[in-house]
Amino acid sequence: MSDVQLFELANSKMRDKINLVIKESDFFRVFARNRPEAYDLMVFKDFYCFRLPESSKEERIRQARSFGKILVKEIPELTSAMRRYESGGHPISSQLFRKVLGKRRQAYCESELQKVGYYRCSI
Repeated sequence: MSDVQLFELANSKMRDKINLVIKESDFFRVFARNRPEAYDLMVFKDFYCFRLPESSKEERIRQARSFGKILVKEIPELTSAMRRYESGGHPISSQLFRKVLGKRRQAYCESELQKVGYYRCSI
């Protein structure tokens, strides 16, 4: 059985400013083209989720990173929502989405999923 993958904007200040639902059609288009194996994609105001067939943790993380890069290319206005950080002598890195962390945040996301009938989640 596969589980729900929850991702939110990495830049916490931008989560309140950007409504991801407005870009829902872009999410579906990019997912269909780049992640055809993903299913049950749902986009909410401040996070999105999807399911994947069984895969390793490393594979899921790699896919999430590449999806963020692809989405920024497709929707340039999301560039302002990217989180930029330095990492031990490496060039500056940018990150658009991160996995939802924290019990309260996961509980919030799960309640939002249950409101729309996406109750099978196993976070």
